[in-house]
Formats: sequence, structure tokens, C-alpha cells
Amino acid sequence: MQRQKTIAKWLAVILLLTLAVACYVALSAIFGDRSTHGNIAGAQDKTDSDANGSLPPAGEDDGDSDAPSEGEEPHIPVYSEFPRSAVGVGGLDVINIGGEGEDVLLDRISCFGKDILIFDSASKEYDVKESGLHLAAISDGALEGTLFLAENEEYMDCTLCTGGLLVVSRSQAQTVLRLVSREFKVTLKNVLPRYESCKLFTSAGTLRLYAANRTEVSVYTVSKTLSASRSSRVAKVEGAEVAYIMPAGKSDMLFLQNDNGISVCTYSQNEGFILQSELLNCRFKQVLPISYDSTQGFAMLSSNDGGYSLTKLDLNGKQDSTTPIDGANTAAVFMDGSNIMLLSDQNLYTFCSHLEQTACAAIEKNALIEGRELYATTGGTLYAAGKEGSSLLVLEGNKLKEVLALPSVAAPIVIETKSGISVVFDSADAGLGQLGFGAKDVYFVTCSGFYEQ
Repeated sequence: MQRQKTIAKWLAVILLLTLAVACYVALSAIFGDRSTHGNIAGAQDKTDSDANGSLPPAGEDDGDSDAPSEGEEPHIPVYSEFPRSAVGVGGLDVINIGGEGEDVLLDRISCFGKDILIFDSASKEYDVKESGLHLAAISDGALEGTLFLAENEEYMDCTLCTGGLLVVSRSQAQTVLRLVSREFKVTLKNVLPRYESCKLFTSAGTLRLYAANRTEVSVYTVSKTLSASRSSRVAKVEGAEVAYIMPAGKSDMLFLQNDNGISVCTYSQNEGFILQSELLNCRFKQVLPISYDSTQGFAMLSSNDGGYSLTKLDLNGKQDSTTPIDGANTAAVFMDGSNIMLLSDQNLYTFCSHLEQTACAAIEKNALIEGRELYATTGGTLYAAGKEGSSLLVLEGNKLKEVLALPSVAAPIVIETKSGISVVFDSADAGLGQLGFGAKDVYFVTCSGFYEQ
């Protein structure tokens, strides 16, 4: 009996061992041998090339193309904090605007109690986050901020209107109108066909957009919602650029520039476009409203191959008389009381209200004018700009005195105020301390004591 129990125990042990071996074989067949494959649950199987650490063929994405190379730290963009106050540099208050690339000044307008600068930026850091067309707002001696408008668009014109600031630009396909609110946001947008030249002008509460292409000049009436109604009347002037617009009685007076010369047109809703004068082989420079015998007229300065000319136009834009300024390399006109003054690089001319010359004084030769272009603001501030820099000037008898030197190559924008003067320009090296973020910045420079010098 005892022997039978022993045999039964051994049979049970043998049976358990047999079941254990069978289970091991079955499990190995299902899951494989871990010691051979070495896989971890959830990991992706690798091909032989992956296991050997080989790289994908040249030109194919390795899945980490944006990662910095070994030892190179990732670039972290740096953005400005606004407002940013002007910096004092040698008696000047200076604000620079831009980023790490080139920033180019396009225009300036006063609105919302601020100075609004229009500039094009090739930057993506500091004062901007995207390259393209921007606005910058300056108030109380500080840069309040910037506003991105568009990429790959060319600025054309701007004006203050009902609802805000209207900015006109163009892409390769169309002309774009944008309304910017006092809160510095784009609130409305409209598109028109693409034009070669555009100018905005408000007369008697009506906002008009004059737009020129290769064959004619058209006019749109723009509403406060930016809807634009095109007039059926056009001015047939080939290749014209709208150089300047000013009020003339109940009409708008347009100065159109093309390869042949200057065309002076008037436009009114009742009469449409009327061609008043054509001056051949000259380039438009400047125009001043004048008054003679209780009658309004205009003094227009233009350049030609032989020098400059000062032309008297009546209220309708009809040519009255022309005085040549022979041999002048540059010139500018400004008012001095009731007299019209014309400064060239050679002489200072005085004209009466009838545009008859009454005096001429030789100007002492100096480097302030030589090789530069002369300009004059409506308030009579004189300045000269050229490749070697720009200078703000004052006349002392027949001598020119420099009161402020600037590095600007192109003509700066000069702003006159009661307390002083501000100059806006772009420069790669303004020479104003260590200011400047990149290849070229826009500068807003204020000289409070300008009129005291």
C-alpha cells in the first residue's frame, strides 16, 4: 500500500514536469526567444541599415532638418518692449526703429496726435515680427509700437480720413486700400485694379483717389466704408505719374509727370478733367500757392537740361510766365513774407508776388550745397541732401550755415514744430552712438533748440 502511494506521487511529479515543458515550448513558439531578438514591447523594429546607424540618402528628410547642428545653440528671436523712449545723443533726442535686416523709410504723416512713419522692413526681430510693410507710432518722445500691414506690397500714399488713416499700397495683382483706426488696428480693407501711380486728396469733404496707368488717369470717390466709385471721366495722358495735387478754387489741380514733361490738369465733378498746361522737357520739383492783385495763383519750380525754371500759373493752371534759372544744378523755393525766394547753388533770387525778379545775390560756394539737392519745407526750413550726407541750413545774408548734420543719403523728411524741428531718415550708420539694430534702421531725430542756433 505504501509502495502504491509512492508510485502515485512520482507519477504526479512527472506529469507536472511534462506540463511545464509543454507550456514553455508553446510560449516560445508564440512569442519567440527574447535572448535572440532583444525587442522591447512598443518599440519600432529597425531595418539593417537603421541598426547599423547609416544616414538616409542625400536630399531626403531625416526627420530633424530644423534642429541646430551639433554644438550650435538654437536662435531665439528678440522682440522690443513698447513704449521705448528716445535716447539723448549730443543734444538730440533719437528714436531708432527696425530690426536685424534693412528697414527703409517711405513716408510720414501726422494723425491721432502722433507721428506715423511708414517703412518697409526686411527684418523679423526687435521692433517687427514679419518682413514687409509696417507703420510705427511715435508720441511724447517715445516709440509706442509698430503695425504690420502686408508682405510683398509697395507703398503708394496715405491720408487722414473719416474713421482713421487710409493707406494705399499695391501688390503684383491689385491696389489695396486699408483703414487703420486710432487703436492702431486695420479695420477695413478694399481692393482695386493695379495702378502705376496713386495719390489721395480730400476736397470739400470728398475723398478722392487719383490713379494712373500707362494710358490714362482715373479718379475714384472713396466712402468712409472704403467703397470706391470710379468716375467715367478720365485724363488721357500716357505714362503719367501723379506727382502732386493741390486745391484750386472748386477744382483739384493735378501735376502729372511723364517722359515728355509736366501736364497740369484740373478735375471737378461737374467738368471732369481739363488739361490746362503742358511744359515740355522738364521735371516737377515744387509748387507754392501765391497771391497777387487779390488773385490766387501758383509758382511752380521745375528742372530741365539747362538748369531750372520758375513758372507762374493762374488759378486754373494756365501758364502765365516762365523765368529760367540757367546753370543752376539745384534749387528750392520758399516764402519770405510776400516775397518768393528761390535759392540755387549759385544765387539767391527774390521775386515779387507777380513773380517778377526784384533782386539777385550770389551765394558763397561751399560744400553744404555742392553735389547735393536743395529742398525747402512749406515753413521755409532749408536742407540739402546727397551721397555724403544731409544738412539743415539757415541763411545769414548770402551765406549758408549748417545747424545740423545728418548721414542720410536720400532726402530726409523734415517736420517743423513750435518748439523745434524733427528729422526722419533711414541710415546704415547714423553715427548716433550705438543705436541701430541691423543693416539699416529708420531714425526719428528731434532737435529742440534748432531755432535758437
